[in-house]
Amino acid sequence: MTADRSARTGVTLRLRPPAVLRVYVVAFLLVWFGMLAVTTVNAGTSALPVVLAFVGVGGLLGYRLIRLGVDATPDRLVIRNNVRSRIVPRGQVTGFDRGAPTNLPFGGLCVYALTSTSGVIGLDVTTAPTFIPGWCRRVDRDLTSLREWLDAGEPEGGPW
Repeated sequence: MTADRSARTGVTLRLRPPAVLRVYVVAFLLVWFGMLAVTTVNAGTSALPVVLAFVGVGGLLGYRLIRLGVDATPDRLVIRNNVRSRIVPRGQVTGFDRGAPTNLPFGGLCVYALTSTSGVIGLDVTTAPTFIPGWCRRVDRDLTSLREWLDAGEPEGGPW
């Protein structure tokens, strides 16, 4: 993000999925919609309700995956997860921690936002598989950036 855009939007920290994953989602959506168009042409109007349902579900999931992210402004944390978006005021964020996104073995790692009112919120944009080299370092880098953002907002001498 450019410095000019950061100044206009007030975003001090922006986390997004790696560019390769965003390109993959767009490419998958193009193939998905292309296959649905071919199905509609070949099957005629009898398949239209099913095709429209698949277009709706695919479009919604694709949109959510492309918009996945975390924006930290001086006064709030905007979390856009796969299913739900949340806006958490900075004063309610008590910390960040790293953990497993699921209880399954080899589930990977992600960063969690610890809040005083909503409890623990997983940050889907930071989820990374543990079996791909280098991705755990990305989770650590995101965790460090989020902790620095939180520490930068505390007044001199701590939060009290």
